[in-house]
Amino acid sequence: PRALRLPLDHGFWVAFDPDLLRVAGLWEGDFQGKGSMAKASYVLPGRKADAGQKSLEGPSGLMWAATSRLPGWSAGDASFTDPRPRVSDPNEAGRGPLPANYGRWLGVHRIADQIALAYEIGGVGILESWEALDEHTVVRHLEIDGARSKALALNLVDLAPGLSWIETAKGVRTQPSGFEGAELMIGATVDGKSASVERRVGRLILRIDPGSNPTRVTTTWKRETVSVEGPSIAVPSPHPGMRERLRDGGETLWPALLSSRVIRSQDPSAYVIDDILLPMPNPWGRNVRPTAMTFLPNGTAVVATFDGDIWLGYGMGTNAPMIQWERFASGFAEPMGIAARGDEVFVYSRAGLTRLWDYNDDREADFYENFCDLPIQSAETREFPMDLELRPDGGFYLAKGGIHSGGEAAQNGTILSVSADGRTCEVVADGLREPFTGLDPASGLLTASDQQGNAVPATPIYPIRPGGYYGFHWARHGDEVREIAKPITWIPHIADNSGASQFWVRSPAMGPLDGTLLHLSYGRPALFRVMIQETGHGSQGGVVQLSTDVSIPILQATTNPQDGAVYLCGLQIYGSNARKIAGIGRLRYRGEPDPELTGLGAFAEGIRLRFNAPLDPESATDIENFEVQRWNYRRTDKYGSPHFKLDGSEGQDRLGISDIWLSPDEQTVFLILPDMKPAMQFSVSWDIETQTRETLAQVAYLTAHTVEPVSEPSGALTQEFLQTALAKPGRLSQQDDTLVSVSRGQKIAQNYGCIACHSIDGATLGKTGPTWLGLYNAERPLANGGSVRADEDYLRRSIIRPDADRVQGYQAGMPSYTGILKEAEIDSLLAYIKTLTAAE
Repeated sequence: PRALRLPLDHGFWVAFDPDLLRVAGLWEGDFQGKGSMAKASYVLPGRKADAGQKSLEGPSGLMWAATSRLPGWSAGDASFTDPRPRVSDPNEAGRGPLPANYGRWLGVHRIADQIALAYEIGGVGILESWEALDEHTVVRHLEIDGARSKALALNLVDLAPGLSWIETAKGVRTQPSGFEGAELMIGATVDGKSASVERRVGRLILRIDPGSNPTRVTTTWKRETVSVEGPSIAVPSPHPGMRERLRDGGETLWPALLSSRVIRSQDPSAYVIDDILLPMPNPWGRNVRPTAMTFLPNGTAVVATFDGDIWLGYGMGTNAPMIQWERFASGFAEPMGIAARGDEVFVYSRAGLTRLWDYNDDREADFYENFCDLPIQSAETREFPMDLELRPDGGFYLAKGGIHSGGEAAQNGTILSVSADGRTCEVVADGLREPFTGLDPASGLLTASDQQGNAVPATPIYPIRPGGYYGFHWARHGDEVREIAKPITWIPHIADNSGASQFWVRSPAMGPLDGTLLHLSYGRPALFRVMIQETGHGSQGGVVQLSTDVSIPILQATTNPQDGAVYLCGLQIYGSNARKIAGIGRLRYRGEPDPELTGLGAFAEGIRLRFNAPLDPESATDIENFEVQRWNYRRTDKYGSPHFKLDGSEGQDRLGISDIWLSPDEQTVFLILPDMKPAMQFSVSWDIETQTRETLAQVAYLTAHTVEPVSEPSGALTQEFLQTALAKPGRLSQQDDTLVSVSRGQKIAQNYGCIACHSIDGATLGKTGPTWLGLYNAERPLANGGSVRADEDYLRRSIIRPDADRVQGYQAGMPSYTGILKEAEIDSLLAYIKTLTAAE
């Protein structure tokens, strides 16, 4: 799951396993396949890799050597048994690193033009490097620390059953598969003298005696013709010592300083997003798809890309029209988290948590230090390193993807706590599908969203508490019935079909947003203000979308200490309506706030809404200008959930409003609801005016686990008013639910996120469902081998029961719209789809 792939000269490759500290394989040829998400989508960003581990990439060519899934070294008895705890699935290779007292992976050094692997076995330090001398000879160099009280045993290669091996004084000869007409000679030297290798328990072993001085070991793999008589392994020329040169660093690989433009937004809104263009094209032909970014104290941006690179950006905290870029590090497996602890840079990838060091001040990383690999990582394509949070105490929270197809993993779907020194790691929360997190540096509150899907009925935002369980039982961490923690709020699919991180704005430069929790929607994309209501029974609350136009498929946000602005970044693979494939944006405050909702609460008497501007009393107290609905979800193994009324039937309850109270400062309205009861989801929409005649049209989504009586310390909202209002019947706003039109269908397609998965122009890039262009009345091949005509009945059935007739080539994943769309809305959507006919 974490193998490092080392390319050598003359077409050779080495795969080193840092979990087991073994050489998994040595071969000549290539490295084939694009099974990982980052590789599958590298050229085609919309490409969605298969779930599971069956289609992962692997060696292609002639295998020279391989070892089994056991430790590569042993101290003392040469037993090579795996000391790691068992996992529930014996076929799962992702079992984490060896215990620290057995062996510990330290990281990768760059020394001049070399790569040196650093690790410990039984507390003894080892440096390892590889080189191909020619097309027939590969050498492995090892530098072993002194003060070894025990012998060390190195597993060179597992012996394939049925192969004949000839042992000689200088090595072993054999003829593996593919070596017709040639033999493979394996030999070793210790401090320049030939050393014998022995066959033991199905493998070739090199034994290194105890000692007090550093030891240099080489193992040589040489291909020779069969006619060569006798062993001919030559002692390689002395290899320059690595340990004394560690702090010299590596040669500069990427000397170019690149530039990109900053396009300032001309939007008149209060909060706008400037477009910071990416360093593309670049001399190395690298795609640049940001997953996360942070800032050093001096304002230098540090950006991680899904493609494995780390970039430095200069000038983002100024008004400069150009940004300067340098490539700082490379070779990470899907890094999705990055943090700066002072001047230290930490990267969260499938390798765990890596700290980067620049020894020679050339602004390129020289040591990729394994800061913490204790988070157990499988090779499952959906077990992403989702998110990283730096705690005020210097430790970290890590979020891991939870989906695991066809097996069970150890820590998928969890949030982990890593200590400030990286030596301990513990599970904080479990049962999450694909969590993105947010940490308030002021209060320490940790939150997490989750991705709607199987067992997750909509997008939640949770307060994360130690030991919490969050309902995604597909993570398969035990079958016992566990209480599922409640979210602060649910967000329906229509508002956010794919949630990402949360971010606390703690910057006076951001104006009224200072102190606000934002939720980032990747799917819409959009920014949502999160409003939390504390009750006697815990946290609840809701969200409202900011009016800021977002073109980036946002995943993460961070604050630049230089200008106090919030920077957003993200990339698109699938399921986002974003106009851009990838990007970085600077969210800044222009100085004049837009009228909007800034607070809400659910009470036994109704719903309170707080705005940031005085409202026009006439429009703010007109029941016709408000609409309130509520519904529940159900957790099932189906994707998403229909909407259910409180009586259990499908659909949504419309709530009548009996009266509206306006506060003395005319910025708060209280909607009196005689039928107010707890529900998983409320939607409250309004179309009113401020006193300056600005239109305020928004929709808030909130959750009420409990409805407690309202308490107004000022006494302005009196009990007398409330009781009088509650005695009156609720009145519904007048709306035409029977209207059917193409324009209404087009609006539904946009508002409900349909076009995030289905294109209307035939495009397939980034889409997880079939295009709607030319769909109506077309013959559709089905996954079960049959076919169906996409007539009106089929389309209606696909909206209500999406998995009934799944089209060939597409995975299950569309939620049911039962109880969500009314009949007239479905008819309007069908009318719109019918207009999308392919050109003759």
